[in-house]
Amino acid sequence: MNSSSADDVPLEADCRGLLGLVLFDSGHTEDAVEQLRQACALSESCGDIESEANCSSALAEVYEEMSCYEPARTLYQRAAELFWSVHYAADSAENRESAGLCSIDLDESEAARDDFGLACELFAREGDDFAVARCLFLLGVCSVEDDPAGAERNFKAAIEHLDGPEHADLEGDCWEQLGDLYLDAQRVEESFTAFGNALALHERTGRAVRSAHCYRQVGRLHAHLRAVGPAVESFEAARSLYVDVDPGEAVDLDIMLGRIFEDLGKYPAAIASYTRARQTSIPLDDAVVTALCDMNTGTVRMHLGDHTTARALLVGAADTFARCGARVEEAQCLRYLSSVQPSTTEQSAELLAKSLRLIDGLGEVELELDCRQDLALVQFVRGNYERAVGEYESVREAFLGLEMHEKAGLCLQSVGMCLMSMGRYEKSERALIESRAVFVRHKIPAAVAVSDGHLGQLYLDTGRFDDSEHAFRRARQGFESVGATDRVAMINQNLGGLYLARDDLGAAELSFSRAHEQFARLGDSARSAVCQCNIGAAVFKKGQFERASSLIGRALIHLERDPDHRRLVAWAHRNRACAELMLGNCEQSLVFLGSARSMSKELDALIDVAKCDFLAALCQASVPGHDSLRAALDLALPALLYLDAQRFQFASAAARRSWSTTISLWNTHVFKWAHELGDATLLTDLIESAINSGTHVSEVSVDTHAALSEVSFSSDSDAPTMDVADAVAGVARTLIAGSVLPMRPPPRLSMPGGRIVLGQFLQSVDTRYGLVVRPATVNVA
Repeated sequence: MNSSSADDVPLEADCRGLLGLVLFDSGHTEDAVEQLRQACALSESCGDIESEANCSSALAEVYEEMSCYEPARTLYQRAAELFWSVHYAADSAENRESAGLCSIDLDESEAARDDFGLACELFAREGDDFAVARCLFLLGVCSVEDDPAGAERNFKAAIEHLDGPEHADLEGDCWEQLGDLYLDAQRVEESFTAFGNALALHERTGRAVRSAHCYRQVGRLHAHLRAVGPAVESFEAARSLYVDVDPGEAVDLDIMLGRIFEDLGKYPAAIASYTRARQTSIPLDDAVVTALCDMNTGTVRMHLGDHTTARALLVGAADTFARCGARVEEAQCLRYLSSVQPSTTEQSAELLAKSLRLIDGLGEVELELDCRQDLALVQFVRGNYERAVGEYESVREAFLGLEMHEKAGLCLQSVGMCLMSMGRYEKSERALIESRAVFVRHKIPAAVAVSDGHLGQLYLDTGRFDDSEHAFRRARQGFESVGATDRVAMINQNLGGLYLARDDLGAAELSFSRAHEQFARLGDSARSAVCQCNIGAAVFKKGQFERASSLIGRALIHLERDPDHRRLVAWAHRNRACAELMLGNCEQSLVFLGSARSMSKELDALIDVAKCDFLAALCQASVPGHDSLRAALDLALPALLYLDAQRFQFASAAARRSWSTTISLWNTHVFKWAHELGDATLLTDLIESAINSGTHVSEVSVDTHAALSEVSFSSDSDAPTMDVADAVAGVARTLIAGSVLPMRPPPRLSMPGGRIVLGQFLQSVDTRYGLVVRPATVNVA
């Protein structure tokens, strides 16, 4: 197309402009761009502002279609200026709005706000309320990140400009944006209202995807409020809307629902959700998503004690994640795999270390803390209790800083386990009770049951049999309700220990045998072997010493293969030593006791060390002669004094009495040996020591917080208030009443001749087991 005179330029510009539009409509975008560019240049050359404005706007539309947003924005702005210069305000406003949309695509919110603001003013001059509302909405969208308050004002102003059902789509979008804004600001009630309004409008206009988003956000609000039932209902509603229009979102929601059910211990419901997610994911041809479903199903199988299935699912998922380069998902999967591998803790630690390497620098704070928590568990299993406590406390503090109270509760629960293993029963009980309260508050029944199980064991170890039975039965009921087979087996094992302590030997053997069979079916050979040891303990008390030694010996074949089972091996050696002693095999008994003592010493389990020493003393005493009795006393008495001193860690008098009951028989042995030796001085010292039982403590200067924490005050708003002095007086009165009697170890007693009562044995206690701090020496009148 050639021009022959200046008079033909406007015509040529119009023709090229029309040709460009035809080419664009027919899909020839490159040719359309060339024709529209020439049309713009020709219009400008002849001063035809209106034509140049139209051509610039058309060329901008073509560029926008080609995703060339920078030139498109420039041309829209140019068109807006040209239209404004010839007083076409509406056309100018429309091009400003289009320029703003290009800025959004360029992620330049400030530039977008400038254009939407100008468009809004122009539409307002034209009296186009709907267009004003549309631009106010877009202004709000651009302000959410930088100016939330401004975004809120714009969304509300947009709603005020809308009138009539024909604008329900835009009004619904405004309310939805307000709901998201309030949700991010944790303005919960306002967010509920906004999403409620949005849902009513979206459902009226049949916008399923928008309704699904709102239901999902409402589910998040309910979850924030710990309203699990309504949260699940909202997520289910969102999932049912997404499944036909956006299956990927439906899969995400099914996984989210599965995790909720898993956290609640509702394992069958969790498996159903994960299975549904997997079925929906298969047509999407997304290997990572399908593997994610398998990984989550594997974690549920792990909780149910089906480690074989769990391991197969997790190994397959981990391979897929590695092949697809999904580092975070692979790290998570390896973390789970470390818990179910039939391996040593060294291999578990290696898997966790690999997980941490995979997420290094990715900002995955929660997953990093989860891995560190599992590494602390490795230290616990290895018997490094002090180190484990330090690591758990560090991770717990981090979780509390993130306001992740449930995970902080799990750390505290583990701290309680470590403290119990070290014989720090009073502190252990506090930690376990506090962790249990966290799980009750957050409605996590499986975790509540775990705390109950540990409390049952603690009460059993300290002679509080009724409390132990109640805790174990609560735990078993909790585990049965969620189908946790391995945990039920563990509680059956622990109940066997309780029956054994009560001398209900038939019930003990039956309970241990039931647990042994359950663990064997689950393929858990280590725990099955422990049950075998416990059956040996039951038949020992029945007087079947040879059978007891045989059972324990067969169990040790499995346990001694893994150095991580040192604690279990130490217990088994100690029990086997008892059986050999009763069979008259003193030398063999001492061999097992030496092994048990050495391992217990390595683990810093000093209570177990003292028990080994006392049992070795029994071996010595079984050999006739005064020298053997003297050697037995030299070995037994420091052990007995150390074990007796453990009662002073308990604030409760009832707990101290229960502990004393467990070692009363051993005390009888010591008096008997001293009598047989005819050692009047030693007998006198033993009597004085028995009378000198300890010092009651009620003063607050030592630890005000600890003393006050023993008394429960009412939390009602109308309860009388007390200052510290009144509170302390109240504590003292309560202590005198006898409900709580903290005590310190007794002072050393100095006899009239200057001899310290049991002086050499007290010194041996401090040398063998660690310093016991006592009050100053007191003279005996």
